[in-house]
Amino acid sequence: MMKSGKSDLTRTIKNNIKVLVYNGQYDYTVNTAGVINYLNTISLSTFSPWKTAKKNVWRRYTEIIGWTKVYKNFWFAVVNGAGHK
Repeated sequence: MMKSGKSDLTRTIKNNIKVLVYNGQYDYTVNTAGVINYLNTISLSTFSPWKTAKKNVWRRYTEIIGWTKVYKNFWFAVVNGAGHK
């Protein structure tokens, strides 16, 4: 049976433990839009600035290879060209 890890993630963020969540751009099983939607449901006042943080684009020369959103101890990254195909 599947169980949400939302309470664990919320507690981890609240306790200032470093967190990295990453997704592949082509991950259809755990898609990026769904993960972002899930993260936006975290209701901690200290997490609200992450929700409005700007994306930092990763480049290799002129090619965009991914992006991140970062606030304090929480990172979300998307890797272009990666994921379950």
